[in-house]
Amino acid sequence: GTSGAVTLNVDAAQTGITSLGTLGILQVDNININGNTISALGDMALVATGNDITVDTDNFILESSTTDSPLIKVLNTTNDDQAGQLIFEKLRADNAVASGQNLGEIWFRGQDAAQNTQDYAYIIGEIDVSTHGQESGQLKFGVVNHDGGNGNGLILTGGSADQEIDVVVGLGASSVTTVTGTLTVGSTATIDNSGQVVVASQPNITTLAGLTSLGAAGAATNIVAGDVTMYNTVNDGNPTISLGSATANRFEMVSTYNSGAQTLDSVSFNSYTTSSSANDGRYFWRVDEVQLMALLDAGLTVYGNIFAVSDGASITSQNSTASSATEGGKLTLRCDDGAAMGDDHRLGVVEFSGAEDASNNRQTGARIQAMCDAAWSASENGTRLEFYTMDGNASSELSLTLDSDKLATFAGAVTVTGALTGTLATVSQPNITGVGTIGTGVWNGTAIASAYLDADTAHLAGTQTFTGTKTLNSFKGTAGATVTNILDEDAMGSDSATALATQQSIKAYVDTQKQLASYNYRSNQGTTKTYVSLGDADAEGTDTTPVKMPITAPVAGKLLKIFLKSNKNLNGHALTWRLETQATGVTFSSGPSVIGTVTGAGCTNSSITNYDFSDASAYTGDNIIDAGDTVFISLESDTDFGANVIYYITCLWEWDLS
Repeated sequence: GTSGAVTLNVDAAQTGITSLGTLGILQVDNININGNTISALGDMALVATGNDITVDTDNFILESSTTDSPLIKVLNTTNDDQAGQLIFEKLRADNAVASGQNLGEIWFRGQDAAQNTQDYAYIIGEIDVSTHGQESGQLKFGVVNHDGGNGNGLILTGGSADQEIDVVVGLGASSVTTVTGTLTVGSTATIDNSGQVVVASQPNITTLAGLTSLGAAGAATNIVAGDVTMYNTVNDGNPTISLGSATANRFEMVSTYNSGAQTLDSVSFNSYTTSSSANDGRYFWRVDEVQLMALLDAGLTVYGNIFAVSDGASITSQNSTASSATEGGKLTLRCDDGAAMGDDHRLGVVEFSGAEDASNNRQTGARIQAMCDAAWSASENGTRLEFYTMDGNASSELSLTLDSDKLATFAGAVTVTGALTGTLATVSQPNITGVGTIGTGVWNGTAIASAYLDADTAHLAGTQTFTGTKTLNSFKGTAGATVTNILDEDAMGSDSATALATQQSIKAYVDTQKQLASYNYRSNQGTTKTYVSLGDADAEGTDTTPVKMPITAPVAGKLLKIFLKSNKNLNGHALTWRLETQATGVTFSSGPSVIGTVTGAGCTNSSITNYDFSDASAYTGDNIIDAGDTVFISLESDTDFGANVIYYITCLWEWDLS
């Protein structure tokens, strides 16, 4: 019942008090709460005049159902340049502090779409180096990377020296780092937000992987280096250098690889131009600013000497145009100083030289030169060709001249080892001991051991006797074919319209007769060996005893070929034909013996296929039939033909009727 301030002077432990009203000030040394909740109807302020509030617990949880709450604010109102602090401190009682020791962690946690608790981001501070005097820290910023696993995206490390901090950005080679503004290295703006390097001089760059553009149009780009190397280690990479204004107007160097590999196949130099002017896109080669060679539309022009130096060195001019009377490789020696050629001026020369000692002293041994026979004009181009040789004292001597009047003048004696044609200006030639071909004239001398008559007719008076074997290239009567040979061929295989046959070959050809015989049947024989009825059509079977199966050979003969046509396509089957015989004196019950076999693909339903028993490379055994033999032919397939197959079979036989 007493109002106003009341002071209780009671024992400390008052277990009977279960509630208190509004307390303006409650000063206590210790508060023990048996429950787990402190509730305040309004805002609550904790003021510790001793400056420290210590909470000893494993977890300190702030919970709110209000948007953007709960909020932690560290407020400093002191009038200076300092501010509040949030400190994570790790103190160990042992002496095991080492690299990798976590000092504090901030985690950003939520839920995934399946309401599972998920860590999405974190900040971790830890020890990098704990050695006294070398202390270095590490701060890691991480996020969940795609699969729910955490990874560091930014790592700050104290480094290995004072005033040094190393930074690692990104996780994995596929990570993308975006700088939205200008990237400054040190105090220098290095790369702007368009990705271009701001600093022009980059002396330490040794590799530019993926570089697609260098320099600017109209500006000079200087490359200062000992060597410039461009390798492309990709199959079919074909590294290419292009110089020009565009794809259609450029010079191109291409290293072409072998297909599907990185080995060098060829090197190409190409020029491209949209200009229609002659020779545009040409090549010039200059040494010390002096032009030595040009490659134009018409070909290669060299200003100076050409040396081909190698073991077996040679120069070849090949004309790939279809050969004719006006085509062929060409070597042109031209003299043109802008004025007309004068009399005795040289058009060109071919020299043959070699070394005369081991000191690189060379001497010309022979030469061929073309000289003007008169001053040249539009109506005069007389030329002579001179051949020079070297004698023993290194003196060049004119040996032969071919002049514009078709006259050949030899400076020395002439030795002719072959035929000499033409007319001798001197009638009497007492020193001629032998004569080659005489084209015309009458011989009125003694007998000639051997004569060649190159006329249509040889006039032989009276009866002539020829002894020995005479070879005639051809002969004929007063009319008819010209005979060029006499052949002894039993089979008349040459079938020549200009050859005669010997008596023996004519008799052998008449005695040997060929016969064509047909044997047709329809069957569903499948892969069973079936005998063709040689005595009647459509009477095939698997047994040799029926009387219609064989034929009897009264004379010796041969089976030359079997021809097959069918109503079905048998081309996908392998057919085996067998020639079988039963000699005289062998009983029919013992059956025939196989003497020859030919195997080949079947015919189509629109073609005829033949099986050659006369070609030793096509059959095994032989194809010979003795007089008196009983002859059989059998057919067997590797696979079933199907039903209702018609076999149109024709055999070519040869019989000796001599």
